Amino acid sequence: MKKLLGILIILLLLAGATLLVLHIWGITLLNRADLFRSIYTLLIVGVSLTVLIIAYFFFFNNEEKGYDMSGEGRAKPKL
Repeated sequence: MKKLLGILIILLLLAGATLLVLHIWGITLLNRADLFRSIYTLLIVGVSLTVLIIAYFFFFNNEEKGYDMSGEGRAKPKL
């Protein structure tokens, strides 16, 4: 998950740098309104995904699964 997040951040930085260079040269691929709509859409998707992940672990976490730590040595899966 950490690598995936790092790759996404790097891709966003490269895309931003590319748009900045194109803006310097006067090439417009996106206007400001489209760019803000895209950013808002990504923020909404990110927040929704975060809420869904939290809700999944809150409602569907099975407490009975896990490891039995009561014995000696290595922990053994609960049956």
